[in-house]
Amino acid sequence: ARRAMRRPCVRVLGVFEVTSACGTRAEWNSRKARELLKRLVAARGAALSREVLMGALWPEESPARLGNRFSVAINVIRRALDPQRLMPTQRYIVTDAESVRLDLDNVDVDLERFVALTERGDDASRTAARRLYRGDAFSDEPYADWAAPARDEAAYRYRALT
Repeated sequence: ARRAMRRPCVRVLGVFEVTSACGTRAEWNSRKARELLKRLVAARGAALSREVLMGALWPEESPARLGNRFSVAINVIRRALDPQRLMPTQRYIVTDAESVRLDLDNVDVDLERFVALTERGDDASRTAARRLYRGDAFSDEPYADWAAPARDEAAYRYRALT
């Protein structure tokens, strides 16, 4: 079964979509887990504080009471990326006592591919980047402050291609 696996894919350019390592489209039963994954993608591989994320996702509650909810949200994301649980737990979402990050070496993110293509500068890469850009990054989160830097960078790079 591991041989049939591929890297999970997260799309944020245009419509948000997650395709698991098994090739199935992720179905979300948790709005908070979905938002958490989006925030991790927007961080572009940087570690984010658990406490800050908990405060952002559940602002009305004390972080001291949110450990279990946060763990459940992380597990929902892990299940979306690897529904059959064939890979080690830390392969896609890396956690420790203080922080969480998306492992970009093991997850294919269209935003990251787009940025890499725009940095190459050759005609084939520019054409591939234009094809990959299916709309603004995090277009379903138009007012989210956390999404603005990634959205603005992608839009700037796209405008430079045309």
